[in-house]
Amino acid sequence: MQRFMVAILLGVLLSAAIYALQLFVDPTAGGRFTLQVSIFHGFCKTIELVVPGFFAGWVAKRRGFTAGILVAIGSVIVYPLVAYPFWGFDPLRVVLINGAATVAFNAITQSIGGIAGEACSRGVATL
Repeated sequence: MQRFMVAILLGVLLSAAIYALQLFVDPTAGGRFTLQVSIFHGFCKTIELVVPGFFAGWVAKRRGFTAGILVAIGSVIVYPLVAYPFWGFDPLRVVLINGAATVAFNAITQSIGGIAGEACSRGVATL
């Protein structure tokens, strides 16, 4: 159980780190929106949908589906705390309004990532 909880925590922290990295390069902070920034944002959005859940499933080595869903829920809670103060929004209000829809979509992708991570950690995945 301890390994499972650590895996969830690491997945949520990885998700927050990806969000923070994306904000660091955010052109609304005074920079220009270039093609490279657009590609970087697309890359970040792509990896933040699956990689944290995959990592949690890989670390947990079991219950990858559940690990992915819990990472999704944690990410939806952590994202506004990381990003929205940066944009000037009240994080609690946004979590309550936007969180339910976002967690549903995020749970789908993170749980798939969790299943894949669990399978890879056990060596049963075929590429």
